[in-house]
Amino acid sequence: MYEKTVDEVINYAQCKNPQESQRTTVNIPLSQEIALKDLQDRYRRSAFCVMRYVVQHGFTIFEHENKDILKQIKELRKTLRHSKNSIIPAYLFLLKVETGKDNSSGSVKKTLIGDRNIISAIQDCSNELNINFSSFIQVLIDYSLSTSRDKNLSEIQLRASKNKLEFQKKINDILDVLIRLENGENKDETEDNINIENLLEEDDEDEK
Repeated sequence: MYEKTVDEVINYAQCKNPQESQRTTVNIPLSQEIALKDLQDRYRRSAFCVMRYVVQHGFTIFEHENKDILKQIKELRKTLRHSKNSIIPAYLFLLKVETGKDNSSGSVKKTLIGDRNIISAIQDCSNELNINFSSFIQVLIDYSLSTSRDKNLSEIQLRASKNKLEFQKKINDILDVLIRLENGENKDETEDNINIENLLEEDDEDEK
């Protein structure tokens, strides 16, 4: 599925609910809601169907493109869990802050009904990265929308692609920090290292 565009995925979607489904509610930016509504109207699919397949498509792409990185992050966090646990969550928390900032135009609540196993896998991945579930769903929607080739969605596709690249950079930054910690580097002793506490304080100020 990761090789298909979101347009192809929705066009050929089989919209029957999975036998073992799970329902959850998430918040997404209004800009994403508009994009989903466009797909819904264009391909005459239900809101539930579009939401399910876009999220599933985005997760498939995310896993495919980040398979090795996710494996490394998981292994490094496991290795560092006891000795560095106070540092790792502080840095990973930045993902929660960053992924929640695309709400200047407002946000809406969306119901996601998906295959229980897929929803569970998404939840496990968000927990592993320490990302708020709704924020991670927003990321997955961007991963899917970034593949659109529809001219009517060009502006949305560009925004989604930009958000995707920013998130990819954040994941690479996390991996870099964990590798430095494993190598025994102290963030206070390295000038070019990220000052975690200051970044968190700056983000807190931005949200006020």
